[in-house]
Amino acid sequence: MDKLSHSVVIITVAANIFLSMHLNIPGSGNSKANFYLAPKKDSLPQTNQKNSSESEAEIAVKILSIKEVKAKDRYIDSISHHKNSISLIFMGRPDEDHKYYWIQAGYNSQVRFEPYYNFYVNRYDLSVFVYDSVKERTYTLKEWQRVNKK
Repeated sequence: MDKLSHSVVIITVAANIFLSMHLNIPGSGNSKANFYLAPKKDSLPQTNQKNSSESEAEIAVKILSIKEVKAKDRYIDSISHHKNSISLIFMGRPDEDHKYYWIQAGYNSQVRFEPYYNFYVNRYDLSVFVYDSVKERTYTLKEWQRVNKK
């Protein structure tokens, strides 16, 4: 398994665990989603610092809750006859030189990944930015939603 595939699997599992622990809604309204049972909170090590998988799961939940992402998820669900949903791929992670996660949201077919949105999330405060590739500009989430309001 290549590094990207491994990251996608980890993110999917982490997001599913986070959703099942914090939302208490099996499948979060998405009956085709695979959710994994999370360990009880008492059995988890207690720490004041989030590890990267917790942060990435929290980011995934945040991205999946954006109304435009939800709309694309409904679209993918309808064209795939209720077999697929929107996918998130973490394309970049923060390091010494970058403080943002880069996440693409799109349709993951058997042939290729078709990105619909490019999100950047600040690792410190989890603020969300959207890169508009047509306009070659980065917006805050609220600015982007206002500019693209139909």
